[in-house]
Amino acid sequence: MNEKVTLVLGSTSDEAKIQVLKDRLTVFGIGYDSIVLSAHRNSAELLEYLHGNDAGMYIALVGRKPDLGAVIAANTEVPVITYPIKSDSPGELAFYPSHLLSALDTPPGIAYALITDLENVATFAATIVGMSNPKVREALRNYKKKRAQKNLDANKELKISGK
Repeated sequence: MNEKVTLVLGSTSDEAKIQVLKDRLTVFGIGYDSIVLSAHRNSAELLEYLHGNDAGMYIALVGRKPDLGAVIAANTEVPVITYPIKSDSPGELAFYPSHLLSALDTPPGIAYALITDLENVATFAATIVGMSNPKVREALRNYKKKRAQKNLDANKELKISGK
């Protein structure tokens, strides 16, 4: 499997909001490239890029409109993960709930994962890459063990037992 991951942003204003994703991909040992192309403003350039790129996976980082992931998925045969970037208001998505529903209801044959947590975007990407890369699979296994251990440690602090 081609392990090249390409992050596609619709706008440069979203770049600072995805550092968690970049950090987590690096921890998992997954390299990535980034490009800024809007499905609306740069549709011709986006299609040209997709047809000339050899990515093994795309991560579409979408702002106000979630169309970028669907356009990528419609024009490639590799996994696509879409992350709706949250607005500057805590807990809010940058686009309307109706747009989220639209992102979930794509036409037959246009399938991608829609994930609303950046760490989970990286985790799912590692799951896909880990299918053919034992080092990434091991890094993912260790990450999940550490996350699970946090809960067990919290129970010890609270003196809660699962028995």
